[in-house]
Amino acid sequence: AVYSPFETVTVLALDAWWAETCAKTIIVSGSLELAERHGNAGLVIEPDGTTRCFGGFEAYFLTPDPH
Repeated sequence: AVYSPFETVTVLALDAWWAETCAKTIIVSGSLELAERHGNAGLVIEPDGTTRCFGGFEAYFLTPDPH
């Protein structure tokens, strides 16, 4: 078994195979470096429920219209 500091990883990329490669690399290495270096955005969830976005992933969330 591989220990990872992340419970769940989601990566956005132009190609599905690359998103999957980056997500698996993040899980195994415990580092966001590969995805960030190639300009990918994503989201990781840690075992305690802490959620962290990287690469501008926040821009993909919808925010309520204040009007």
